[in-house]
Amino acid sequence: MNFNFRSFNRYIIYLISLFVISLGASISIKANLGTSPLICIPYVSSLIGNVSVGTTCFIFNIFLIAVQIIYLEQTLKKGSISKL
Repeated sequence: MNFNFRSFNRYIIYLISLFVISLGASISIKANLGTSPLICIPYVSSLIGNVSVGTTCFIFNIFLIAVQIIYLEQTLKKGSISKL
């Protein structure tokens, strides 16, 4: 098994940054500062369901990343996906 520590660190830092973005969105909504266009869909989803804004924002961002990977996988070479 070939374990690439550098790629693992990159994914961990990326997940941490998604968590920080979700936390910032939740704090700005709780402080009545409003929402950005990217946070509107998770905010409305959190109002409909019983899930927090941070959780829906995190899930929505993961969904957007998956869509981007699927789209770019069709248009770019195989090695280019890892450069996201």
